[in-house]
Amino acid sequence: MFKPASMRTLRVSSWGSEIPPTVSSVPEPPIPPAGSTRIRILASALTNLVRSQANGTHYSMTNVPLPYVPGIDATGFTPGNKLVYVNLFHNKPIGGGFAEYVSAVDRAITPITISADASDADVRDAGIKVASLMNPAMSSWMALKYRARVDDFSSASTSFTVLILGVTSTSGRIAALFARHLGAKSVIGVARNSVELEGLKNAGTIDQAIILNKEDVSQTDFTILSKSVDNYPLIVLDYIYGPVALATLSALPRSANQAENLEIRYVHVGTLGRQTEFALPGVLLRSKNITISGAGPGSWSMAAYAKETPDLVKAISEVIPSEGWEVEYGIVERKLEDVEAAWADEQSRTVFVMV
Repeated sequence: MFKPASMRTLRVSSWGSEIPPTVSSVPEPPIPPAGSTRIRILASALTNLVRSQANGTHYSMTNVPLPYVPGIDATGFTPGNKLVYVNLFHNKPIGGGFAEYVSAVDRAITPITISADASDADVRDAGIKVASLMNPAMSSWMALKYRARVDDFSSASTSFTVLILGVTSTSGRIAALFARHLGAKSVIGVARNSVELEGLKNAGTIDQAIILNKEDVSQTDFTILSKSVDNYPLIVLDYIYGPVALATLSALPRSANQAENLEIRYVHVGTLGRQTEFALPGVLLRSKNITISGAGPGSWSMAAYAKETPDLVKAISEVIPSEGWEVEYGIVERKLEDVEAAWADEQSRTVFVMV
C-alpha cells in the first residue's frame, strides 16, 4: 500500500495554553488545487502575533480548527526552486509556516529577487532575512505609506521629517531606514538609551536624537522640534505610546500664523511602553495642525498589504544592510525541535529554519 511521505511540523492541540506547540510527523500536503502552490519552507518567524495565534487569543483565530500549525511570515521554494515570500494570513485556515511544506494560495506568494551569481548560502541568507524581518518591517512601511501618506509629499516635491518614538527597537531601527528610503529629508530618533541613540547617529541611521528623560518623560528636551519650520511637515511614528506620546504631542509647536507650514501626521504603531491609553487634552488638537491615526490590520486592508508586499520584500532585501543584520536585530535561528527554548525566549526574535 502507498504510504505518503511525512514531514516535520509544529502543531497546537488545544487553545488557551502557554505550552509550546509540539513537534509532529504528519503526511506532506497533497498536490494543491488550482490557484495554490506547494512551497518547501526555508524559514518562518516566531512573532508576538504568531504566539497569540498559537494560544488562540488573537482575533484572527475565530473558528480555526485544531490541530493547528502556526506560522504566518515564511519564505521557501516553489517546485521550480524559486525563492519566495509567503504571507500565510491569506490561507484558509491561516498559518502553516512551522512545517517543512505548505500549500499556499498564489496571491500570497511574492518572488524574492536574487542575483544570478548568488551562492546557495546567499540564497539561504536572503530567505531567512525576509522571513525574520517582515513583521517588524511591515509596521513602518504600511504606517508610512497608508496612514502618514508619504506619497503626498513626494508627489508634490515637499521635504518632510520623520520622528520615531522608540527608534532603538527592532521596528524603530527599520522604520528609520524605510523613512529615508521613502523620501524623508531628515530622521529624528527618540529613545531612553543614549548610547544606542549615539550609535544610530554614527551609523547614519538617524540624523538627530532626543533622549527621553528617564525620571519624567514630560521633562524631555524636545526643542529640536521647535527650532526650525524646516522640520515640517513632520511624520511621527510612535512605537511607545502612553506618557511618551502625550509628552511628544504637547511639545510640538503651535502657531496660528504658520499652521499650514507646521503640519504633523502622528501615527500610533505600537505600545512598547506597555500603557495602552492616556488622556489627550482637547486643546492639543485645537491648537496644532495634527492628524492622529493608527497603523495595523483594520486601519489598512489585507488587499493594500498585498499590493505593497513586492516593494516591501525588495526594501528588506536592499535597504536593510546585509552585514551583521542578525546581530543588529536580535535574530536567533532555531530548528523546529528547539520549540521549547524558542517559546521561553521572549527577548530574541526566533526564526525557525527548516533547511
